[in-house]
Amino acid sequence: MESLAGPDLGGFRLLVDRRGFLASADRRRQRTDVIAVPSGVSFVWDSHGPVVSSRRPRVRGPVYAVEPCRLGDRSHLLLFTPAGQRSWINGVLVAPVSVLEIGDEVVLGYDWGLVVTRFRATPVRRATELEVGRSCPVCRGPIEADTTVLVCDCGTAVHLQGDEVPERERLECALVSSSCTTCRNELPFEAGYAWLPEDLDVDRSVAS
Repeated sequence: MESLAGPDLGGFRLLVDRRGFLASADRRRQRTDVIAVPSGVSFVWDSHGPVVSSRRPRVRGPVYAVEPCRLGDRSHLLLFTPAGQRSWINGVLVAPVSVLEIGDEVVLGYDWGLVVTRFRATPVRRATELEVGRSCPVCRGPIEADTTVLVCDCGTAVHLQGDEVPERERLECALVSSSCTTCRNELPFEAGYAWLPEDLDVDRSVAS
């Protein structure tokens, strides 16, 4: 397991879900808060609603922790449950250290839940140290430094060279198929959320 590198460390977001704790009339009016997960270890606790911070709080109540990590070519969140407490993922009681994926619903015993998603920055960019040296899954050629690539939400990088290369020499492998060869999901060409639940009112235009 290796820590993620890069400016947003995976761009994880936690959507605050109060639907199960509100009267039905209030659910329709409830706007969903979006919390950005910092890099490294972050602490999660309740203060009239969820708080996520890289600084450990001095509170009497339980303090959970989350940390972005990379398992293979995929980014995840690790959830650490403190001794004596319980956590549920998608309705299932889980171990003290658990892996969270996009779309998971987490309940920590408060009057709110958290839904995991990611906000992707522009997916078309110059290859970083995470991608340089890997093989493009389409052409099998190496991804070199300063090469433009499209990076899927799962971490797979595919050639998508532009004006920096003469037209006849461009590697535009990302245009060969609309689906990622690794996760089979649709390749993203614009910034935005990797996934959002249809029944939560989330502002899709901002990263939060």
